[in-house]
Amino acid sequence: MPIRAEPARMRLAIVLSLLFTVSAVAQPADTKAPPDRKAQLDILLTALRAAPDEDAAVPIEQRVEQLWLQSRSAAVDLLMAGGSRALANDAAGQAEMDFDAAVALEPGFIEAWHRRAIARAAQGDKDGAIADIGQALAQEPRYFPAFDTLTQIAIERQDWKGAFAAWSKKIEIDPKCAGCQEKLNDLRRRAFGDDT
Repeated sequence: MPIRAEPARMRLAIVLSLLFTVSAVAQPADTKAPPDRKAQLDILLTALRAAPDEDAAVPIEQRVEQLWLQSRSAAVDLLMAGGSRALANDAAGQAEMDFDAAVALEPGFIEAWHRRAIARAAQGDKDGAIADIGQALAQEPRYFPAFDTLTQIAIERQDWKGAFAAWSKKIEIDPKCAGCQEKLNDLRRRAFGDDT
């Protein structure tokens, strides 16, 4: 009698087959034709919601984030790299200028809006950061890194209900992210007390 695979392993196999499908979509036979990024994201984000556990979710998250990091311009790539270095070196003002230039060159590049939001938040401009995140989410409501940043801003303001709401949105998109459920439980307790 053949040994039956565990349900979680079967789900993982399905998720991995979806990843291979997306890889095939990302490598069109006609290399002059750009891949349909939205179609890839749709497949990956569906797979992310269906991931059986954190281990299965990680490679999907990484692939989604790689797609979101792809700009359409070498100049924007240089600005993003410079801004990221500036952020890493605690030069948030310089980072904001680099990301601002990237936004001006490619307003549809949501990662530039998000990174500028992080730079603004690091300088204490939380309202500006929230406005930039709003721009990113208006273009892609499933852009889950934005909810990480919104959650952090709300925590810094001790707005526990806001933090809980933002984190809940992240979990709707990426339910098996590492440590997410524990963080949600902590934010729920802080927002609503122990009785909820």
